[in-house]
Amino acid sequence: MALGGTRPIAEIQFSGFIFKGFGQLIGEADRIIHQGGGLIPLPIVVRLPYGGGRYIAHHREFEGAYVMNSPGLTIVCPSTAQDFYDLFWAAVASEKPVLFFEDKNLLRSPKAKGELRRVPPTKLLEKFGIRIAREGRDVTITAYGELVYYALEAAESLAREGIEIEILDIRVFAPLDTETLVTSVKKTGRLAVVQEEPVFGGTGAEIGATVFESEAFLNGLQAPLRRIGPPRTHYPPPLFWKHYKPQPERIVREIKELLSI
Repeated sequence: MALGGTRPIAEIQFSGFIFKGFGQLIGEADRIIHQGGGLIPLPIVVRLPYGGGRYIAHHREFEGAYVMNSPGLTIVCPSTAQDFYDLFWAAVASEKPVLFFEDKNLLRSPKAKGELRRVPPTKLLEKFGIRIAREGRDVTITAYGELVYYALEAAESLAREGIEIEILDIRVFAPLDTETLVTSVKKTGRLAVVQEEPVFGGTGAEIGATVFESEAFLNGLQAPLRRIGPPRTHYPPPLFWKHYKPQPERIVREIKELLSI
């Protein structure tokens, strides 16, 4: 349909079923623009509801790490209603295929609500980058989706002890806004990444490597990277999901450990 001149919007509900379409997304859609020398646009948006919680298998994972290594795909993950609105319009206007991850835990959550500014869809996805959800001086935390609100809750708790956390809402995983990321870590001197997927080979590994390959490594980095996420294992049964997905109290505990180094 995209090759025929339309702008299709598909939905894979839930994101755990993305693997049924991996051949088309990774083997074909990811490469068509490159193989056509940039002359063939491919404006496709694939919506991917995800999000851990009390759900059965294939309804609760986050597959961002699987697709980050596909250079032809743009990967988006908003955490606020305004960002969803703006980023979705930008995704539809893009000439490239976009994987649009939507945390289903935020779809009806009051946390993500706010006054919506209906602005013309003129922004490019590449211009959005990282949103600074909270400014701080002691530690930089990166998060996405509902985890942004978990990090904000943890930051409020830590602030009562005089610890000020800077929280970065990734929003767009690829292309990654390295400038905002590195600038924040240079200011705070410490980095913790919070993620839903296992830490081994996850999105946080790329975020951490980006920082350690930058000038931040030689400009005030005071502690090793701290990855806050599940171990390399599958999601547990629904009743035990909070032992897998990082909770605010765990974030608080690990930040205190990071600051003790």
